[in-house]
Amino acid sequence: MRLPEEMDEEVDSLLDDRVTDTVGVVVMDQDGNVASTVSSGGIALKQPGRVGQAACFGCGCWAQNRMGPAGVAVGVSTTGCGEHLVRTFLARECANVLARRSDETPPLVALRDAMCHKFAESEFLSDVGEKLGGAICLRWDPAEGSGQFLWTHTTHSMGVAFQTTECVEATAKMSRLPKANGGRLRPNNGSTTILVQSVNLKPKGGNSVNNDQVTVESVVKP
Repeated sequence: MRLPEEMDEEVDSLLDDRVTDTVGVVVMDQDGNVASTVSSGGIALKQPGRVGQAACFGCGCWAQNRMGPAGVAVGVSTTGCGEHLVRTFLARECANVLARRSDETPPLVALRDAMCHKFAESEFLSDVGEKLGGAICLRWDPAEGSGQFLWTHTTHSMGVAFQTTECVEATAKMSRLPKANGGRLRPNNGSTTILVQSVNLKPKGGNSVNNDQVTVESVVKP
């Protein structure tokens, strides 16, 4: 016999898988040019004239071919509560940290730091209890001929998929916060759990995607 808690978790998973909301995309062509876009599902009971993150470049998405001293290409698309994303300029902030040299700050750690310091701890969200945000990111270093596809979120779950031209099918998954850090239920102490994961895009001549996922978790307390 299954416990009520297990049944609740199964129902939550089914509901997550059927949600239709924000759709964001980051892409790169064979010449290393990146692009990003985002559409928004909006929010219920929104005020007339409300503008969400999808209409604000730097908040909903960002794409730039040569960023930072390393000249890396970066594409970002965000999701979450539009007001939180607009206040923090989240797409641009994520792009800024991913433009750092990977030998100085690993991209996974850099993205975690951005979500922590520029979002969860942002002074512009100091009056917000539950901070809801997420992003998919593509980072490509032309000098190394390699990069990463990364995703991060503070929400309970976020749908993610990725594919290269060498992949027969896309890899799709529902990314969820680990149960140990609040998985099914949000922490009730006001803290924010940040999940960051990535897959490596290998150099030419190797497999196009390394599906070994790397994960970083962080809990920001109020």
